[in-house]
Amino acid sequence: MPGAAGDAGRTFTRIAVSLDSARLAGVGGKGRLWTTRLEVGSTLDPVPLEGPVSNPVFDHNGELWAVDPVDGLIQLADDGAVNQVPISGLPVDASVRMAVPSRDGTRVALIVTRGARNSLLVARIVRPTPSGDVDISAPIRVESSLDDVLDVSWSGADTLAVLGSEQPGSIEAFEVDLGRGAVTALGA
Repeated sequence: MPGAAGDAGRTFTRIAVSLDSARLAGVGGKGRLWTTRLEVGSTLDPVPLEGPVSNPVFDHNGELWAVDPVDGLIQLADDGAVNQVPISGLPVDASVRMAVPSRDGTRVALIVTRGARNSLLVARIVRPTPSGDVDISAPIRVESSLDDVLDVSWSGADTLAVLGSEQPGSIEAFEVDLGRGAVTALGA
């Protein structure tokens, strides 16, 4: 990779590449989030957050989303500004583990932890709110057959690729069709 992302001195546990392949974000040691441009001469810059960050992902606008245990769901604008993203409609005892915006920027797939269980929800992205920021509202559970959800990605306009299990201990890939409400096992 060109620039600082290709240097052998840094190891990432999770990475995200923007849709235009111009930027990279990675979670390094101790959960620190780093960003860089994918060009010769670029630098690797730390994002100023208090807690260890998990699951970075870029949206269709090139803005980076991640989950911070202190600030919750955050959005990092291209200019470096860090904004908290409020989620209205989640139970008080639920916490967001992962948020993946859809390719059209209107919905977000959420992995939410409540008790010992991770569930898959989809919510609306409201842009802009009266304050000028992004807001997430009306999260709903989109499947009822999965016992645990570990990872999610949009595989189409109305389908999600999910890594999870129908029973404890059996991790598989699933396709969740939002239009039909169908969950199809794709195998281990």
